Amino acid sequence: MFESAENQSKSTSLSTSAMPVMTGFEQAVNSFLRGPVSKILAVHAGSISLVRVEGKTVIVAFAGGCVGCPNTHLTLSEIVLHHLRERFGEETIDNVRLPDKS
Repeated sequence: MFESAENQSKSTSLSTSAMPVMTGFEQAVNSFLRGPVSKILAVHAGSISLVRVEGKTVIVAFAGGCVGCPNTHLTLSEIVLHHLRERFGEETIDNVRLPDKS
């Protein structure tokens, strides 16, 4: 019925170790994507989240109405990249893309 304190500690440490830790910059980018940028995408029932940052490239994932949309490339360059550069600077972010397909 109830787990022992030792078992709870083990399950907690296992679940948190599997989750990637975001840097302060990644947290700021993720908050910005989930806030102002997602509000823009919500007009078309879509949303966006941060996958990771690699150097000056921001890798994002679309959800909702954005999944499968033929204009995804325009949304990335004209909306997402534009707003990220406006917020964080062109010298900080030079590209935004979707994750590689596995």
